[in-house]
Amino acid sequence: MKLGLEISSGHPVHIKAGNYIETFIIGAGKKIMESRGFDGFNYPLTVIPGHILAATGRHHEYHLNNPEQGYSIFDAKPLQQVKLPAGVQLNLLINTDLYHNNRSLPYSLIIDLLMDSKKQTIALSNFRSAVECTDNKTKFIIDLTAFTKFAPIPTL
Repeated sequence: MKLGLEISSGHPVHIKAGNYIETFIIGAGKKIMESRGFDGFNYPLTVIPGHILAATGRHHEYHLNNPEQGYSIFDAKPLQQVKLPAGVQLNLLINTDLYHNNRSLPYSLIIDLLMDSKKQTIALSNFRSAVECTDNKTKFIIDLTAFTKFAPIPTL
């Protein structure tokens, strides 16, 4: 099975210069390193609802003077899918300094899960997640198993 995730804003998200979002897919309790996503923001902006904040499988730093991005409405770079083994418990790890209050994240973000060629949209406010916080960074672990358990057995 191939899996990738994009994180979108469900409400306006205010970003300061230096903020970041790091993502990993965790399979059977271990980080899948190829799934690491990193989105670093080097200028302040507000991401409007429905636009991509971060995604798995790639690294990107956003700069105001990036001619590729221009001055249009912000969307992060698209996801990159990674191959995953069948039948393992899957979690999404979101590590960010955007949210100091862990109750903010579930009401702000939506996950688009792309499994092989099928897409599902998941509002974080609609399912339970284990939440772990530190002083300056917030870590969220979201169980994806229920959304991927009906996947066909992959050929690796």
